[in-house]
Amino acid sequence: MSRFQKKVEFANFILHVGELKFLDVFHQIVYAAFFERWGRKYGNSTYMLHKCSLVNVGRDEFEPAIVGRIIKDERIIRHQRFEEGELIDDPAELANCPSSLFALLLKSHRLMFLREMPGAPGVDAFRTTVENFLKRSWKTFLKEEFDKGSVGLDRASKAELRKRLEDFYPKPELKVIPLVSDNDDIERFLGRYHKIETIGLKIIKPNDENDSSILFREMRRNQAVLGDSSGKVVFQNSAGLDKEGARNVVSSAIEDQNVEFTIVGQDQGGGRLSVQNDDAKYTVPLGVEIVHPIQAARAMFQKFKALLEARIFRPPSIVDLEQVEEKIEQIAEIYPIEGEGDV
Repeated sequence: MSRFQKKVEFANFILHVGELKFLDVFHQIVYAAFFERWGRKYGNSTYMLHKCSLVNVGRDEFEPAIVGRIIKDERIIRHQRFEEGELIDDPAELANCPSSLFALLLKSHRLMFLREMPGAPGVDAFRTTVENFLKRSWKTFLKEEFDKGSVGLDRASKAELRKRLEDFYPKPELKVIPLVSDNDDIERFLGRYHKIETIGLKIIKPNDENDSSILFREMRRNQAVLGDSSGKVVFQNSAGLDKEGARNVVSSAIEDQNVEFTIVGQDQGGGRLSVQNDDAKYTVPLGVEIVHPIQAARAMFQKFKALLEARIFRPPSIVDLEQVEEKIEQIAEIYPIEGEGDV
């Protein structure tokens, strides 16, 4: 049996509650989503977050993160087995709980993710589970705010209060976009195409980041002027898009880290080929044995830092770093951060 290689994946965790962002609703919505003991049922499986904690994952800097595991609690059902050349009816059920580790950086909202074993939940299962928990937390928060504010109000005033709350705190929207290398990964997956027919882009509103790409800065500006809420842009030519132009668009999307892309065309053998962010994601072996989730989270962060220094990924450019750090200080005053004094 081949040994399972543990590889770290990286992604951009983008949360919006209307005009509010991840740190703006940390106390109201985010904290409960990660720290309540909830489960998400899917078929015969239940997904849950396990033993989450706030941790300083930095070695020489203060870099707070939510660290924990996502577990898939499943039942594997056997109906029969094969023995000595015969099929034998032998129903049985086995509990199986594969897990993945994650560390979500509060400052830059970058996610580091590690599947610990075969069958462990992937980033998409993590996104779906966290989004489910965020919506539960949001509903609880709105109810609490409504209950507090509606005391003594008449029916019409209660309806008005409910509408104000839902307008200011609309349903959470979460995107988790896998990070792709800024350099050789582009050549690797674009080189698989004989002809690129369509490039579809979904331009996501960033968290607290500057637009790193002039192309997408202008696109976001035009969408705001036009009132476009879809964020979708499509380039299409059945005879084939210009390869250099396609490379520039995809390169800008990768650099931006807030754009979902789909590239459709023909491979070198004439077959259909479709590549998305997840197909081109960059992974790196963890390289250390996992003794404890916090130790693993700190090792993953050192890998991430090394990739930033090597310019594999573009370093996040935070719009107002001082304001972001103030929000994190406020969070640290309410919730203890393990290892905060280690720097």
